Amino acid sequence: MATLAHVKVIFQLAGLSERASIGVDFESNLAISALQLNGLLTSASDGWKSFMETRFPASSNVVKLSGFTYEIVGGQRQILFGPVEIPHVGAGLGGGTALPPQNSIVVTHRTDLSSRRTRGRVYLPPSRTTDVQSDGTIQELYRGNLQTSYDNWIVGIQNSAGAPQTYTHVVASLTAGTVRAVTARQVNNRVDTQRRRLPK
Repeated sequence: MATLAHVKVIFQLAGLSERASIGVDFESNLAISALQLNGLLTSASDGWKSFMETRFPASSNVVKLSGFTYEIVGGQRQILFGPVEIPHVGAGLGGGTALPPQNSIVVTHRTDLSSRRTRGRVYLPPSRTTDVQSDGTIQELYRGNLQTSYDNWIVGIQNSAGAPQTYTHVVASLTAGTVRAVTARQVNNRVDTQRRRLPK
């Protein structure tokens, strides 16, 4: 059975009392210790500063990261360790005015199988109004830069492990009880909307 780690980035969006979050999953070839989970979160925080903060305005402010390790048992997450949290100091550095909070750019996680249970997605925090055209299409230059930044962020987290420990970005389906490696991450070309949900 795969040993998995769930990494969550939690945002405080300007003007809202509730917070938003995105979550990504990684599979490890070995058991993940408490020290290694903290290392994953630290790497995710450092990588966000290096690659992602310049893509968003200051109103999309990361306040902390959290994570836990788990296995999929009987269609449910069986928590092995956590959750643990680390603070993240730093707001978006992209300047400009943000889109309304319910408007997000979506990144689709694709695997070698094309089905709803073998792909995932994350709703990134609101981008700048100047990055989106009037019809909701994302400016191609910004989209390309965000694609590169997001890929670099994920790869940096994966590379935080030291041999023989390895991490793989995965889509974990609780319903199907499957874990599949992500083969491509695609920044969608149009803004999407989402219901705001409190982090669990």
